[in-house]
Amino acid sequence: MRKILEIIGEVGGIGAFLYLTFQFFVKKSLETWFDKRLKKFEYKLNSLFNRVTKIHEKEFEVLPQAWAKLNILLDLICKFSTETPYIPELNQKNPSELEKFLSEHDLAEDAKQRICSAVDKKNQYFYENSKKAADACLDFQDYIAKNAIFLTSDIKDKFKEAEFTIRTVWAIIKNSQGCQESITKAYDIVTEKIPSIMKEIEKLVQKRLHFYEA
Repeated sequence: MRKILEIIGEVGGIGAFLYLTFQFFVKKSLETWFDKRLKKFEYKLNSLFNRVTKIHEKEFEVLPQAWAKLNILLDLICKFSTETPYIPELNQKNPSELEKFLSEHDLAEDAKQRICSAVDKKNQYFYENSKKAADACLDFQDYIAKNAIFLTSDIKDKFKEAEFTIRTVWAIIKNSQGCQESITKAYDIVTEKIPSIMKEIEKLVQKRLHFYEA
């Protein structure tokens, strides 16, 4: 700086003017450069924040839906496992008795019609219940697969474990052919293993929903 001032003193006022002008433009140029860089950084930061926010919003939309679908599936498999051993001889019922029986069960109208027109009504009733549980299982499986990217790995794995366990119960009952041992095995899974998995999922979901309070 001292050397610069000595040079300015030698060249006079014009030199001082040129130096100050140069200093002004350099400073202005640097300020402009830093300002642009700062704005660019702020834009990237805001974009990243918006993406993260949208992902979390989607996650909190997916979690309740997945939990609801899993509970619907669990309810169906519980009914399927508990009702199967006690399906009455529907072939021996007259039309009014059969209609009354079907009205007491949650089946679609087209399913009821298929049961009424079937030669083996008991077997058809079993098939309709089995298909309803299987469809719910596939629906849940598909929902988790499509939305897996929005779920944390621990929650996603637990949802998959629950679905696999329920599907195992469904397969045992479907192929039991009235075997009491198989039905008992399925019932034990429904009453012991599945509730344990559900509790683990519930804890993970609750923790995730309140992560911002940590």
